[in-house]
Amino acid sequence: MSIKLPEPLYLAELISRPNRFVLECFCEVTEKKRRIYLADPGRMPNIMVEGRKILYQPDFSNASRKTEGSAVLAKMGNKVLVSLNSHLANKVAASALERGLIKELKGFEIKKSEYSWGNSRLDFLLQGGKKYLLEVKSVTLVEKGQACFPDAVTRRGKRHLEELMEWQKKKDNLAGVLFLITRNDAEKFRPCENIDPEFSKTLAEAREQGVEIMVYDCKVDKKTIELNRAITQNW
Repeated sequence: MSIKLPEPLYLAELISRPNRFVLECFCEVTEKKRRIYLADPGRMPNIMVEGRKILYQPDFSNASRKTEGSAVLAKMGNKVLVSLNSHLANKVAASALERGLIKELKGFEIKKSEYSWGNSRLDFLLQGGKKYLLEVKSVTLVEKGQACFPDAVTRRGKRHLEELMEWQKKKDNLAGVLFLITRNDAEKFRPCENIDPEFSKTLAEAREQGVEIMVYDCKVDKKTIELNRAITQNW
């Protein structure tokens, strides 16, 4: 089943991004400047540009919060919608796992979410004869059909890969990374070696050691987001 997005959504225009988690926008519905929460710390260089149309869930009357709503989607010039909430990637992945839509993971079921291993918490512990540790990475950077991750240096992401390799060294343990592109205009995927060479190097090491690398995109509209199709890897 698809994951429902919040309603109603108000249209706004991005003015600036004063910090990783806050957007200054002009709301076209209320005709006022609004501070909107962004639940994605990524750099998003081709998305967070002045004038970008943002769809957000308004929350004007909550005195306990410092922002007046939460960003949900960005509208790209090619009419593509991009999910701006990185936490939704895990919900999409969980739904797809439960329905057996990820072909590499058919026969596995979720045993535990947020599984602690080593010095990290990995997204899912799966069970299907063998134990399978799965980490999900939300991808928003796409240029001319080429999806790329990460869009900023991620020491945390590198550590997750190292933990997966350690996990797999133990007998009968399996591990994988699911790169979930939260938009539908990507044709290919590769790690962003020019942005974070250490992550890219570690990802290559993980693949060589048998950690499974999977890439899927999402079908996104103004009401729902769901797993769409497998994406070719060109690295």
